[in-house]
Amino acid sequence: MSGWVPFFVALHIATAIAIAVLMGNYHFVDPSLMKDVATSAQADSLNLASQIGRLDVLTLSITVLSILIAVATILGFWFYRGVVEQRATDEVRERLPMILDEYVKKNPYLFTDAVRANAAILRGGLAEDDAGGADFADDIAQAMEGDPE
Repeated sequence: MSGWVPFFVALHIATAIAIAVLMGNYHFVDPSLMKDVATSAQADSLNLASQIGRLDVLTLSITVLSILIAVATILGFWFYRGVVEQRATDEVRERLPMILDEYVKKNPYLFTDAVRANAAILRGGLAEDDAGGADFADDIAQAMEGDPE
């Protein structure tokens, strides 16, 4: 694997040199046309780009840049949404027991109110079974020991 690294480094350097040489020697616009347009009465950048035919390249460049920014924004949002969601979950799991403990200590009547509100449910778990008259707690104990009924 390490043998490929120098090859690709050399390839990138050769590509950068080739691009620099080609860009330096290539005239994107005829120099005489550029001089004529630049010396005209209306020498603003929009008029210049329109007359030499580069307004389409400018428009295309801005469009591509806008699309790249939009894609990067959406991908960044999705990435950071997941990171923030995970950090929030971790923070809640860490702090929730402490917050609940503190809240219950400040409001001790909450437990008794919850027991009173759910008394029917609690009573149902300890009620006697009509069929055999056995206590529900005994059934649970037998099931835990593995004794069949």
